[in-house]
Amino acid sequence: MGCDSVDGFGMDKQLGPRDEGDHPLPGARASCPRDSRPPQANAPRQTAIVAITRRGREQGLQLQAGLPGATLYLLHGALPPKEVVDGKPSFVPYTGHLRDLVDELFPRTRSLVLICAAGIAVRLIAPHLVSKRLDPSVVVVDEQGRYAISLLSGHLGGANELAARVATVLGAQPIITTASDLAGTIAVDLVGAEYGWHIENPDRLTELSAALVNGLSVGLYQDAGERDWWPRDKPLPANVVRCTDSGRLSKGGYAAALLISDHLITDSRALPACTVIYRPRSLVLGIGCNRGTSSAEIGDLVGRTLREHGFSDRSIRRLATVDLKRDEAGLTAYADQIGVPISYFSAAELAAVEELPNPSAMVSDHVGTPGVCEPAALLAAATARLVIPKVKQGNVTLAVARIEDS
Repeated sequence: MGCDSVDGFGMDKQLGPRDEGDHPLPGARASCPRDSRPPQANAPRQTAIVAITRRGREQGLQLQAGLPGATLYLLHGALPPKEVVDGKPSFVPYTGHLRDLVDELFPRTRSLVLICAAGIAVRLIAPHLVSKRLDPSVVVVDEQGRYAISLLSGHLGGANELAARVATVLGAQPIITTASDLAGTIAVDLVGAEYGWHIENPDRLTELSAALVNGLSVGLYQDAGERDWWPRDKPLPANVVRCTDSGRLSKGGYAAALLISDHLITDSRALPACTVIYRPRSLVLGIGCNRGTSSAEIGDLVGRTLREHGFSDRSIRRLATVDLKRDEAGLTAYADQIGVPISYFSAAELAAVEELPNPSAMVSDHVGTPGVCEPAALLAAATARLVIPKVKQGNVTLAVARIEDS
């Protein structure tokens, strides 16, 4: 059963005809246009399991039971006899061609587990590959259930993690081949991913990863965001040096650097040529506005104010305001545009915040609290300090607080 061709299991009826031109490698039959496939973050999170043989079926049934929310697809040759179906976990029978099933599943599932030879899996997914930021995770399991191979999107797609889960369910050995995992160093495309950090220049990731894996000296500076993106009880790799200020990144002779900050970079020439910039979600925007204010007006003040104070709009974590604004269309639309939630506070909660830098008697008379944007930002960020006090422009007031390093 070591054959890696798609007709190697004697299942020509299910897989369709195959000759030299039947199933070429990338560029042939991509079923999902490159500009239409949703990014991984927006893709459905279900896992699809595909088994093509009777032995593979047993692994598939076990996996479906052990992976909540997973859907098992069985090709015709893997379907159990009718008398043993009762009492088994539900599955989806598929009587068409295997490659057609993969064509359907690849663009609309977050994770794909193929119970077959690795060579078959490679040929099936090859026409659909776009990039590691878009492709789903793919794990391959042999029909004996001995190995769980992380085949595609090991980091961003989560295939390494999925392979480990699959291996646990089956009692198999996970096969992980990504260099950073094998070297025990930083997986640069996963830094801060669990917290929603944004990578400002992902084109530098490959070069930074190479520097880390090859043991070159790498500088690290962080002034914002969660500190436990790297395990607190685990020392940094020996070739990574934590710097106490960003200026040291340019003076330490580092081959590359990781810069984790919510501040704008005023002079990139002062950094190593290979510097990857991570934007943690550390800023809370307190916003007050008149009824009917447009999202464009809100966005204009936010963008200008953050730039003037040297902060990146990629680090916005949430908006905050008074609960009277729950139905404010412009504010809701702006939050949707930048993809962040809104925290609402009652007037009493806002009024309880003491020593506001810019209280307003007029706001107090109309809303029942001496301020909206400043206390809302402070409460939502759980801090006592504003990094940008109230700024007013037209129909909008804005204040910015920073979530303290954690």
